[in-house]
Amino acid sequence: MNFFDSFWKASFYTSGKATSFWKAFGKFVLVSFFLSVAYAVIFYVSFGKDIPSHITSYGKIILDGYPDELVLTVENGKLSKNIPGSVQLYPLPEKTLQSSSAKEAQPQYVVTIDDSQDLSLALFTASKSLFLFAKDGWIAQANNDTRIKSYDSTIDSKNPVTFSKELLRQTVDVAQKYSGTIAGVCVIAILSLYTIFFSLGHLAISLVIGLIFMLLSPWIIKKKVTYSNAYILTIYALPTVVAIQKLLLLVPFISTVISLIPFLTTFSVLAFLWYMFKGESGHARTHTETSHSA
Repeated sequence: MNFFDSFWKASFYTSGKATSFWKAFGKFVLVSFFLSVAYAVIFYVSFGKDIPSHITSYGKIILDGYPDELVLTVENGKLSKNIPGSVQLYPLPEKTLQSSSAKEAQPQYVVTIDDSQDLSLALFTASKSLFLFAKDGWIAQANNDTRIKSYDSTIDSKNPVTFSKELLRQTVDVAQKYSGTIAGVCVIAILSLYTIFFSLGHLAISLVIGLIFMLLSPWIIKKKVTYSNAYILTIYALPTVVAIQKLLLLVPFISTVISLIPFLTTFSVLAFLWYMFKGESGHARTHTETSHSA
């Protein structure tokens, strides 16, 4: 069958069967879908099936750590609360550090709420938290990336917006209610988005690889090809190359090595096409020599 021949048979390429763009693209979409199925299964087994229990566990931690009486209000771009002073929520577990100075620099809370002062980096540092909600805005830090926002830019309303433990409890209840379907939604999202964007992304990459293949075709396949033919051949070659790369990424040492190779997909596609045409040319020469000997 031509579809499967295009994965590994040189004769498919040298006999002129690799000429349909839509068949080539359909082949890659199908391979992308099977890869997305593999990723979806890995996600579900490693994390997705435990989502309901995680939501229940973290929901309890969130509710237990939020004061019953604390009510936050944002009005006209300003934050106020009904409890005076700074409020720090959700202590972080202590980390074992080499120096006391490094330990003091580490965040100690997830959230600090201080409506007595305007937003500043000094106030954020003093809060020793991952999130600071000051009088006129908030700061969040994750992976050494600091985000600073005013309430006017995040809350598009002049009417008062309030937040209380009751609202938090309602949110947690809704999350727990639909926790059983979250994993299914994530699986569907992985299947659809990975298939679409992986296919379209490689379709775009092939524009460049096809151009390189066209320029190098006299040396790779011993004849000059047009850009359209080079582009189609590139798309036909991609599924085999990508599938092999994904399998190699499952091997710890090999995955580390190939991840350090720049333009790996480009070189792999060119090498695959060279091997396909070289193997067929070698077979043809052997057949001719045998005929002459006879």
